[in-house]
Amino acid sequence: MSSDGMLYDKSNLSPGSGKPAPERGPQAPTSGPVTGEHADNLAYPSLSSEGRVEIELPMLNSGSSVFKVTKCRACDLGRFISRQVAAALGTGQAHVTLSHYAGACCGGKLLASHSQRKMDEMVIRLANSKHPKTLFETEVRPLLESLKPQAR
Repeated sequence: MSSDGMLYDKSNLSPGSGKPAPERGPQAPTSGPVTGEHADNLAYPSLSSEGRVEIELPMLNSGSSVFKVTKCRACDLGRFISRQVAAALGTGQAHVTLSHYAGACCGGKLLASHSQRKMDEMVIRLANSKHPKTLFETEVRPLLESLKPQAR
């Protein structure tokens, strides 16, 4: 009770003003499942549908016995692999790098079967190519950058 003898928590009058408290609209429940009119107003965008999920990929063995991983966003998977293969072109190991990431995608079931098959074919073509830089620029890079991880 306040000094003026009123129980403000039981009244619709706001303390000190003498005016009625503003009406409040329906409130969302504070716990439990969201049902009825509140369920339609809530939107939870899926991070996985937007490709904002991070994927851990094993790195190529650098001679150490420690298992290392690298992370990339699912929506950047093709561009990530493309950068790794481009960096390996100078060492003559581009087909090894592409084979490694093709295996990682296969093991992690990251790609649809037709995309995985195309990637495996590119590994063979890159390994047998006399001009790997040209093949990479004309066929491998466009394929990799068009890859989209499959929904889980």
